[in-house]
This record gives sequence, structure tokens and C-alpha cells, in this order.
Amino acid sequence: MPDMRPRRDYGRGRRVPARLDPAALREPFCPADLPALDAYIDLQIPRHRIQSLQPETLAAVRAHYLARVMQIDHAVAALRDAVDRNGHADNTWIIYVSDHGMLLGERGLIGHRSFLANAVYVPLWILPPPTVEITRQDEESDRDSHGLINAVALAPTLCAIVGVDPPTGAAAPSLLPAVSGLPIGHDAMISEYANLLMLETMRYKAVFDTNTTAPLALFDLVKDPEERSDIVDATQSSNVFDMLRWQLAQSLMPLRSGVLAAV
Repeated sequence: MPDMRPRRDYGRGRRVPARLDPAALREPFCPADLPALDAYIDLQIPRHRIQSLQPETLAAVRAHYLARVMQIDHAVAALRDAVDRNGHADNTWIIYVSDHGMLLGERGLIGHRSFLANAVYVPLWILPPPTVEITRQDEESDRDSHGLINAVALAPTLCAIVGVDPPTGAAAPSLLPAVSGLPIGHDAMISEYANLLMLETMRYKAVFDTNTTAPLALFDLVKDPEERSDIVDATQSSNVFDMLRWQLAQSLMPLRSGVLAAV
């Protein structure tokens, strides 16, 4: 659960949460509408306790989290100002990333130990210095990349920036082509904790129990981008899981004995 102690804004002497009105953050919270959800999350706080919290309490949790995001914004701005002020802007790359997201009452959860989008998706910005000439493939396009990428790509990216070879056997290529608007990303990505494995493609997200090989969840991210309908027991899910296991074997690697076995 997020630390509820108020923090002071960097250098300003004001309590940042006071800038946010918790009353404006009471809704919307997605209800705990997935009956099987407890099977593929690591509960820090039992869901029945979270469900008993008053909306005002959840709003306060969300306000404090957003206040910390504001603190980071101020800190990054202060860092960039210092880089400019000390004459380093022309040779400084800035890469900003987080290790995980956070659920703030959505789906009846608080924390990040799940494979739901709010928990596993993170921001990633790559800002080259103004002296680096970037050739855009399409000047009309934005600079957002919508491919599936992994944090392990950061090491090859840093190597590319400084002009050295990436580590032997690096599991991902450099992300620098995305700065020029080139498509990047994997066909599938994995995430693991405890005995749970998630495989995500551009179409599906599946969760497996690696001890029993049983599928625990399946979402169609095209038809159901908010992950509201778990179709793990649907008639067509067997064929989908066959395809996903093949993709796990072909695009990534066999992770543990039994994960790729038929259900």
C-alpha cells in the first residue's frame, strides 16, 4: 500500500498532496468484477479489506500517489535545468523509465503485484540532446512507439548511445531506432513472479501457473482493452492457448519444463 505520509515538494516547502483535491479522485474505480482474479495476483492486502474502504480513503491513496508523480516531475525538471545551467545539454541523453505501475483501487486492488495493465505497463521516454540529428521516417507521425518492449532493452540502448557493442547474448536490441520513428518491439513479451507467468502479444494476454501448467486468465486485448472479460473458460480459448504456447516457444524460449505442455 502506498506510504501515506505527506512529502514536501522539492525546494518549495509545501505539502504536495494539498494541491490535489481527493474529492475529485473518488471515481471512477473499477469494481472487483473478476471472480477468479485472486488466482493470479499476489495480494499485499486482502481484497475484502480493500472493498471495505470508504471511497474517501481510496481517493486519498490516489491523491498521494499522484502527488508523488508530481514530485518526480518537479525533480526531473530541476535535473534538466541543472544540466542546461552547467552547459551539458548538448551531450546529455535522458532516459526515463519506471519499474512497474500501480493499481489504486481499480479491480478492488491496491499495489502492483498483478499482471493487469495498470501494474505492468510503465512509462519510457528517450530524449536525445539537441545536437544529435534525428532523421524521422515520417515527419507527420508522432514519436510514440506502440510495440511491445522490455526493460532489458535499456542496456543495448545505452551501449548504442556510447558506441560500444552490446553484451553478448543480449535479449533485446537497442531502442534507438524508435527515436527515428522506426517500428520496434517483440511479437510477445513475458513477465514472471512467484509461480505465475504472463505472456502478452498485441492481441492476447495470458497468465499461467508454472507449477501446474494451468491457464489462469486470458484477455482479448483488441476486443477488451480494459481487461474486463476473462475468457479463459471460453470455447475458443483452447486454440488460443495452443497458439500462445507455440509463440512462447518460437519467439522467446522455453522457460520451465511443463509450461509449454498441453493443458
